[in-house]
Amino acid sequence: MKKKHEKTNFKGAVSYSEKAPEELRPVCEILRKVITGIMPKNSGRIYNKFPVWFIDDAPAAVYFISKEYVTLFFWNGGEFKTPGLICHGTSKAAQTTYGSVADIDNKALRKWTEEAKEAVYDREDTGGSRGGLTPF
Repeated sequence: MKKKHEKTNFKGAVSYSEKAPEELRPVCEILRKVITGIMPKNSGRIYNKFPVWFIDDAPAAVYFISKEYVTLFFWNGGEFKTPGLICHGTSKAAQTTYGSVADIDNKALRKWTEEAKEAVYDREDTGGSRGGLTPF
């Protein structure tokens, strides 16, 4: 039986986030909770070692950790109406980075995540696997 709070407890993302430098773990925790709370139930899973949220079988959002910051990446973020993301190459992908919790604009984060549910990544529209699932 599933627990009531399980929707925000994407265990793979929790394990992934524990590998972050200590000062970035709170950033990962906020991203995990917000994204998992907005995305459809059970849409998150570890893919290529990263926590990825999917809409049906299409990737929607991922975050990944470096030594100095956490990158939040949306496959169709370049199509979002809410400003603040940096477009990634010639694809429709866009991202932002966070070096601390203070860098997170919670309102924008929630809006981007809501938009990610609607602007679903389409491989056919980006030339097949060229867009791929790996954001870097």
